[in-house]
Formats: sequence, C-alpha cells, structure tokens
Amino acid sequence: MTGKAFAFKNPYVLLSLILLLHIAAWICLKPIAPNGPSDDPFQYAFNARALINHNYHSDYLPYPNRFGVFVPVSLIFRLFGENPYTTSLWPLLASLMTIALVFLFLKKTAGTYIAALAAFLVAVNIQQVAYSLELYPDLIVSFYAIAAVLTLYYGRERSERKAGPAILLQLILVLGFLTKETIVLLGPFLLLVLIVDLVQKKHHLFWKWTLGFSILSVLLLLGFYYRLTGDPFYRIRAISDLLQYRILDADMSKSITDVNSSNVLIWLNHNLAYVFLLVFSIPAFVSSLKEKWSSVKTYMAAYAALMLVQLLVIFHTPKMGIIYMQDRHWMFLIAPLAVLSASFISNADKKYLSLVIGIFLALCVFNYFELGGMRALLFFLFLSASLVCYFLKQSRSLVLLIPFLVLLAYFVYSNSNFRAANASRTMNIQNQK
Repeated sequence: MTGKAFAFKNPYVLLSLILLLHIAAWICLKPIAPNGPSDDPFQYAFNARALINHNYHSDYLPYPNRFGVFVPVSLIFRLFGENPYTTSLWPLLASLMTIALVFLFLKKTAGTYIAALAAFLVAVNIQQVAYSLELYPDLIVSFYAIAAVLTLYYGRERSERKAGPAILLQLILVLGFLTKETIVLLGPFLLLVLIVDLVQKKHHLFWKWTLGFSILSVLLLLGFYYRLTGDPFYRIRAISDLLQYRILDADMSKSITDVNSSNVLIWLNHNLAYVFLLVFSIPAFVSSLKEKWSSVKTYMAAYAALMLVQLLVIFHTPKMGIIYMQDRHWMFLIAPLAVLSASFISNADKKYLSLVIGIFLALCVFNYFELGGMRALLFFLFLSASLVCYFLKQSRSLVLLIPFLVLLAYFVYSNSNFRAANASRTMNIQNQK
C-alpha cells in the first residue's frame, strides 16, 4: 500500500501520527518554568493561581484581562497541580487543536492529501513548536483566528441556512478577544468577505445571523465587564491605557531592537518559521488569482495576504513596530501559509517550481554573504529538495517535506532542555570524581 493510499484510507491514523510528532517535539524540548515577574508566562501563571486562591483582581495591565490565557491554566492547575508541564499544557492543546482543525477542514473541502500536508507543515513549524512550550497568548489567539476564518468559510459555503456556524463564529471571536486583543486584526478580512458576498449577492442569511449574534456578543461582553468591574467599557479603557503608557519602555525596546532588524525583508529572512512557508506559498498566491472566490485556495490566499499587509504596516509604525519585531506576533500567518504551501506542494507545477528554485537560489547567495555558510546551507537544503522535485516523476511532494523535518530535528536538538539537563548532570558527576 502506498503512502498516499494509506493517507486516504486511514485519515485519522495519519492525523494522530502528525499530532504525536508535535507532542514528541514538545516533550524533547522540555517545558521550563517561567523565569520571574518580568516574564509574561509568570504573570499569566500568577493570575491562574490567584483565581484558584480566590484573590484575583483586575487592573489595566494586560495580564489579568486575558482570561482566555489564564482561566484554562487555572483549571489545569486544579486538576494536575503546577509544574512546567502543566503551565505549558494549554498552549500545547491550542497548538494540537490548530493542527487538527486545519486537517479536518481541508479533509472536507480539499481532500485528505492536502489536509495531511498542511497539518504536517503546522506541526513541524519551529515557531509553532517553540510557543507551545511557553504560556504566551499569541499561539492561543492564532488558534482562535484560524478557527474563526474556517468557520466563516464553512458556515457560508456549506451551512448557510443554519444559525449554528454564525453562533460558533461569535463564540470564537469572543474567546479570541478575551485571549488577546490582536484578534481584531481579523476585522478587515471579515469586512472583505462581507463586501464580496454583498457584491455577488450571496450568503445573505448567514450574514443576517452573524450581525444579530455580533450585537448580542458585544452586549454580553459589556455586561461581563460591568459585572466584573462596574464599568462596561473597562476593557476599552485598559487597552487605551496600554497603548498610551505601557506598551514599551526603553529597556524593552533596546532588548528587542538589539536582536531584530528594522528592515522587514531581512527580518523575514532571519525568521525561519515564516520565510520557507512564504516562499512555498507564492505559487498559490499567484494561481489563486485565476480561481473562483469560493475556492479554498483563493479564500485562504486573501486571508493570508490581508493579514500579511496589516503586519507589514504595523511593523513600520512607531512603538508598535518594535513590538511586532517579536516573531510571536506574526503567528496568525502560520496556518494560512501552511495551507497555501500544501496546495502548491501537493501538485508542484514545474513552472512554479522554477520560480521557487530561483527564489531559494537567490536566498542561498544572500544568506551566504549576510549570515555565513551554515545559514546558506539550510537554504541550500530547500533548494536541493526543490531541484530534486523538479526532475522526479513520482512522490515529488514528499521530497519537499524533508527540509522542514530536518529543520525541526535540528531545532529540537539545538534547544532541547533534556539535552542541557543531561549535560549538566554529566558535568556534575565528572566534577564529583
């Protein structure tokens, strides 16, 4: 039985193997405890403990307002106690749900093969793995973002006459907002989809449901904050306070700018979690222009492109631009770029492969002079896989997955806390001798 036949006959076994690969990377990297009060994960864990001990109180800081981060963690602490593994369990679960959601959605709309490729690309993404280890909101809110985008597509195209998808969409958006305010970056895409549907005179019933439940969701959020603080607009005031007075201090700005380039192209080249997916997505972006709006590829290309444009604009703004030099703020892109990359990899046309080969060749040369031979070697690995794929007639797509797996293996090996702990123990034993 071929691998492709296995994928079609055993889709959930295949999904399980992909999820196990992601979990194995998490275990090998070994979650560590938050560093201290200046560490964001420490603050979220602190609020989770405060909730358990009935001494939680809200203020204008972001940490006690991000209920979607610390409330699930408080439940985990109640059930399993507090340790580095339970502190990181909620991000891991959000990451696994992202992988599973991408797989299940594409299985229904594009087929099992593309679904498996996209899920694999999310599971082995080094950024996705890295932030499943720490209690930051960005991976969690990126899960809610892709869940909202896929629910919007499925609700409009497959289940328009039912109120369920519209209700689910609002629930996801509310949970996303309670996790991190950046869920509002979905706003322009939601507006774009609405405008296209109005122009094409489609899905009116779905949008009527959505509008009604959107109003209800806003009222419920205002009521929640009124009950909690006595001020229905408390969260809006807290966000305003954050943007005006608390967004950055001099030390934080310096720590970010010291290790990140202000040139966005160089920044993207440095961030390996994004650059390879972006290159493999370029053919899908181009080919989607020829397809109908209702196709999954065009829909995801529009979402990825609009999100990328927003992130690029924010990157070049004062203050917020420095914040968005931190790679975790770009995690919205991982799932849609994985879907677009899978679309290309599943049927790599030679014309577009030539384009990809040219880009990787240019990146090899650039990285050799910019960052040295080792970094150029990594890009050469992707270039080599693309060249092999160009000349192969069978199993071509699987060749393009190998560099992603090698990158993950090297990342895990280089950063494994198990390896560091074992080395430390070996050194202690040698010192005792």
